[in-house]
Amino acid sequence: MAKAAYDREDIINRSIELFWRHGFNGSSMQQVVDTTGLKPGSIYYSFGNKEALFKEALGQYARKRIEKIRRTLDAAPDVGEASVCYWIRWLKRLRAGTSRVVFWSKPARTGLRWRRLAGLCRGQAA
Repeated sequence: MAKAAYDREDIINRSIELFWRHGFNGSSMQQVVDTTGLKPGSIYYSFGNKEALFKEALGQYARKRIEKIRRTLDAAPDVGEASVCYWIRWLKRLRAGTSRVVFWSKPARTGLRWRRLAGLCRGQAA
């Protein structure tokens, strides 16, 4: 059997973006095929099914987020400041539309008011 002629990490990264945009249930296999550029048979052979690809994508995303948190903790003078800095940066990305909250089925809206939450992060009353 011939070796796969694609970059597995690249396929997973493309899938992360697809699942971010549409969620698991909102992403069809045709969208996975279109997004990754792989044929359906290659996806099934390499990952088993869409759920297995989603789990790998979620695992890779989680590893990257954990590494980012570790770097934030290492750069801050204490855990409290690191936590506040991390969440304020995340909230700014969320507000700018460059960060999302996604659940299994579809992207979720936070429903939180930015100023109120930012005030809470700065220790101000709600």
